[in-house]
Amino acid sequence: MSRQDDDKAARLRRDRCLHPAPEQVTDNRFDNMTFFGRRHLLQA
Repeated sequence: MSRQDDDKAARLRRDRCLHPAPEQVTDNRFDNMTFFGRRHLLQA
């Protein structure tokens, strides 16, 4: 994991937007997204 990935995870955690189990996200549309990823806790 790169420093940039660590920083992004820290920001998501701080904002309470870090998904608690990103490995359980199975939709492959999140594989190549530049804005949202498996670690984002999406709001409905």
